[in-house]
Amino acid sequence: MSGTILSAGADCNKNRVAWIDSLKGFAIICVVVGHVLLGYIKANTFVEVNDYLTIAKDFLYSFHMPLFFFISGYVFSLAYVGDDGNVKRHKLKWQLLNVITIYTVFSVVIILLKLLMPNFGADKASWTDLLLLYVRPFGIYWYLFILALYYVTFGFFPSPSVTKCFVFSAILLTFVDFPYFEVHRFAFNLPFFALGFGRKLQKVRWSSALVCLFVAVLLFYLMEAGIFEGVFAPILSTVLALFFAFSL
Repeated sequence: MSGTILSAGADCNKNRVAWIDSLKGFAIICVVVGHVLLGYIKANTFVEVNDYLTIAKDFLYSFHMPLFFFISGYVFSLAYVGDDGNVKRHKLKWQLLNVITIYTVFSVVIILLKLLMPNFGADKASWTDLLLLYVRPFGIYWYLFILALYYVTFGFFPSPSVTKCFVFSAILLTFVDFPYFEVHRFAFNLPFFALGFGRKLQKVRWSSALVCLFVAVLLFYLMEAGIFEGVFAPILSTVLALFFAFSL
């Protein structure tokens, strides 16, 4: 009997890992395709179908990073949160150090390469980028920068609920304009990390949560695209925050 239970548990864990890996793979494919489409659009490689490429690119960009942060929040809770709900901070410290180290090494290398070869690539770098590395991430490594901030937020402070995260992010996106610490990206992806984090810690009505996730991605994208500007932006963010609060 005990052997059967252990076997079933092992199969469950195996399926869970396979599910996570499959979702990661899908998200990575979306990122790669999105960047390829963006390169074609910027280079005007296929001018006659640029509008269709833009629609496809915008669609992928509207959800692939929120999906990544959702997965990151879920894996974070599995790896660093015990059955008692407490964060394994000693273990988390080492992972946080790993993330910061990877971020630092790759950022420094890419900035130095761009300084040595200024005509290589579209994005330019300066010594200021190197000096401000820990307050203003360079290029694509903003993901690791934000991930480290989430590790600190959820690992060393009382874990906020999805609703609180969403209200807080809506306020930041609407009223805060600060050029450092990737405030907007931090706020934009915070509810998705929290939603993944809460997948283990609390019972979530997933039919409602997934609908909320879809609506949030769509409306957030419309806000980021500048479709809702001026007085409409705070109204939209407030409605969106209330929508999440009453749906979860």
